[in-house]
Amino acid sequence: MPKPINKTIGNCVCSTIGCGVLSSVRKMKGDSGRLYLVCPECGTIRPTGQRFQSYILDNAELFGPEGEPEPVPVDHGPVPDPEKTAAPMIPTPGPVKVAGFWVDGNSEFDNFIKG
Repeated sequence: MPKPINKTIGNCVCSTIGCGVLSSVRKMKGDSGRLYLVCPECGTIRPTGQRFQSYILDNAELFGPEGEPEPVPVDHGPVPDPEKTAAPMIPTPGPVKVAGFWVDGNSEFDNFIKG
């Protein structure tokens, strides 16, 4: 039988140096009631010292008694029709004079390169 998973009570940035991923805050069952993190990158982090407990309390966003808030859907509006919103074709310019050569494939430089 798998162990029951403690309920997520908040979010906190992972305490592992260099990680910085948003992690779940959970509370250990039993007498201690200590807080710990579950990071998607680092795994479960369960130091029980007061310094770590203070880190979580100072940096966590705790959900409160009503639990984790529901994600708010974002309405980006209707999806535009690509055929109606496509950018118009811009004609390419003719030969351009650059550094004394005409860039059209038949300049002295182009003929020199072609051999």
